Amino acid sequence: MPDVKRVLILGSGFSKAVFDCMPTVTDLKPLLRKTKDLSVAPYDGFADNPELLLSYLALSQPWKESASALHDQALFVQVQEALGEYIAASEARAFRKPPPDWAVRLIEHLHDAHTSVLTLNYDTLVERIVYQLKFGKPDGTWPTEYDLYDLPLSSLRLRSAGTFGRPEVTTFRLIKLHGSINWYYSGVEGFAGEQVYFRAVNSESPNRDDWGGKSATDRQIKRLSKDKRRLIIPPVAEKSRFYENRTVRALWVAARDAVLEADEVLFVRYSLPESDLTMKLFLQAFARPRKVTIVDIEAPGTEKGQQLLRRYREVFPNVEIDAQPYMCEGAVEKMVEYMLA
Repeated sequence: MPDVKRVLILGSGFSKAVFDCMPTVTDLKPLLRKTKDLSVAPYDGFADNPELLLSYLALSQPWKESASALHDQALFVQVQEALGEYIAASEARAFRKPPPDWAVRLIEHLHDAHTSVLTLNYDTLVERIVYQLKFGKPDGTWPTEYDLYDLPLSSLRLRSAGTFGRPEVTTFRLIKLHGSINWYYSGVEGFAGEQVYFRAVNSESPNRDDWGGKSATDRQIKRLSKDKRRLIIPPVAEKSRFYENRTVRALWVAARDAVLEADEVLFVRYSLPESDLTMKLFLQAFARPRKVTIVDIEAPGTEKGQQLLRRYREVFPNVEIDAQPYMCEGAVEKMVEYMLA
């Protein structure tokens, strides 16, 4: 059905399906437990829910006194950086070997079909596969992350060099609703009109990206990002300072337009957690597909599978939900075959 407009929504399980060493939200629990301050009250109550913990630290709650609020902000920055480093290290390990063939074919299909991809992931796995695929392609015909993002993000290198340009390549849109490990901002509370920068994905590792040449080192990148930190947005359950930035808001507007036009929305290893109220409200308000396809390793007959279906049926009470064929082991690979058929 080539005329069907599809939108993919990727959860952390998608990255794990591509490379098993990529962490899901559950895999982040040991990392957070290593942070000494998070092992005591009130933070220990969120030990099994990293997303809720990030939301608690990031939000200004009415019961927090000034000292407590500042302490939580400092902890959030610490956790934010730790998550970024952990994900980057996992991605570097992952790309010591090539991605599976089905992932390559998926990226090529997304490019050809100009599909919109909404992702809740912080990693740069999709961008890195796109980068690897450029070799062997005619010059100027294959996209970079700048084409994927389709936003007024600026390269870190423009902080020390003049404007540079290249022909735009029409491709799929990668809409990273929760930020990315290669996006940077100042970290200040109010950053509504602040420029958001990205670090180009052009190597086999997030730690070597954008060095600019074989003889370069990461000293240049560290200098350009010295006063910045990663833009990693927690799936907050209420209004957040992160959503005040105009570039971030433009992400959500692009996502809104994509789901409004979609005939089918495929949720790829995304659990639709209760903590992500923003996403639930967004989907209920704007997603009107004829069909919702759930792609997950939890079978419909299991307890976790039933809970997953319940959450989706609450959001899409009047939409056909296709679960049976793609809730199983190897679900993402089966989905790729379905999309390419």
